[in-house]
Order: sequence, then structure tokens, then C-alpha cells
Amino acid sequence: MCGRYSISTKREALEARFQARVTDGLLAPRYNAAPSDTLPLILNSDKAHIVLARWGFTPEWAKDKKMTPMINARAESLAEKPFFRDAFRTNRCLVLADGFYEWKKVASGKQPYRITLKDEAPFAFAGLWSLLPGADGEPIPSFAIVTTNANERVADIHNRMPVILPREYEEAWLDDETKSETLQAMLIPYSAAAMRCYPVSTQVNRPQNDSPAVMQPLE
Repeated sequence: MCGRYSISTKREALEARFQARVTDGLLAPRYNAAPSDTLPLILNSDKAHIVLARWGFTPEWAKDKKMTPMINARAESLAEKPFFRDAFRTNRCLVLADGFYEWKKVASGKQPYRITLKDEAPFAFAGLWSLLPGADGEPIPSFAIVTTNANERVADIHNRMPVILPREYEEAWLDDETKSETLQAMLIPYSAAAMRCYPVSTQVNRPQNDSPAVMQPLE
């Protein structure tokens, strides 16, 4: 599961890394992004722009029904599960991030960890998106993050992790012509050797604590 992450990279660096421009005004850094927040994506329908979308996916065919949004989509069942099947085929996205959080069970409760690439560079989670009516009637995108089994480094903390796409996979993930079996083969754990994990303060437990302090290593 992935229920909290960060995207604090500056706008200019994100635009350079993903070769896409931010379209929705200023992009505020998020150190403790939580479900229902509005966060940056690149949609397969518009690869040249970084747009903002709400974290919590509801399929478009259910837009007139009350249905609990899903923040994660299990890689193993995307092609079969009706909730995500259509989006896996037609509505894929890159969810921009520079770290994520997981909680490890310890004797005193749960210890949060921050997990990043070793070089702390921004990266993309594999994501799925849908369009839903906003409060003013205009459609707004929503999304879920695809998850898979944890790699050797993350497994000591949690048995699942978000799918981080290697840079060379990002274009194919967004390409409408990529075959389903090729897409499925991308949904594997990221290289453990390229990642780092460190404990952080329990401040991150509260979404209201959205400052650089939540990303600092625990002393």
C-alpha cells in the first residue's frame, strides 16, 4: 500500500526531468501528500504538461454513484478487476514524486520510514486516472497509484510498495500503443540497490504536518 508520499522538487527541476510544463499555476511543494489532495501528474492524453489531480480514483462509469475512491491499484489484478480494467487499457499516468512513506510494526507501535532513490532525484509512480465532475461541474482528473510486492529493501518495513517506473519505461507506460503484456511486465519492484530508507518522526502520521521537518531523518 502507498498512503503517503512527497513531491517537493522545484517546478523548474520537474519540468526539466519530465520534459513537460506545469499548466495549473504555481506548483506548491508537498512534503506529506495524503489521499484526496490535489497532486501533479502527467496523463497519457497530454504528455507535454504536468497537471493537478485528486488522489483517489473512481471509475468513470461509476461517476453517478456513491463509491469509495481507491488510492491504490494492485498490479497483479489490473487487467481483470472491473474497477481498474478500463483505465489500465486507456487511462495511464505518471504520478510525480520524490519519496514515499511506510510504517513498520515495532514493539512500541508503528515507526514511519521515508523511502527515496539513493540520489534523491524525482521519479514517477505508475498510475491510473479517470475524469469526474468537479464541484462546479467541470471534469477533474483523479488517480490511483499502482502497487506491487516490496523489494528486498522495503520488505523489512512493509510487504507492498508503489511501482516506481524506471526512466526508460515512462514513455511506454504513457504510449497508447503499448501492449497489455508489455505494460504488465513493467509493474515490478524497483531495484533495491538504487533506493534508501530511513526512519522519520511520527509527525508524518498527521497529514496536517506538511513541512520539510517530516522528511528529516530521525535522530
